[in-house]
Amino acid sequence: MLVLLDDWIEDLGHLTESQFLAACVEHRRNSKFFPCIKDIIDAHAVVVDREPKPKLLALSGSNELTDEQVKRNRLGCRKILEIVTRSSKNKRVPAA
Repeated sequence: MLVLLDDWIEDLGHLTESQFLAACVEHRRNSKFFPCIKDIIDAHAVVVDREPKPKLLALSGSNELTDEQVKRNRLGCRKILEIVTRSSKNKRVPAA
């Protein structure tokens, strides 16, 4: 039995307790057989599909950057590049 327990934990360990229980209830309501791991995975997919999906709202506004935003982005990129360049010079890899 412990071998089966290890398999169940390995294959279903990503589920929270409530997700696992909901999948077990779903399977029990739709099958008269004791579930295997795949049955619980399939039942979990059914439970997830049944959950309401959040509505994604588009952000309003322009996708265009202002000249000021472009300048700030360029300055920020230059600063990052300088930091990376300085840190890579300090960490030279010895030649082989």
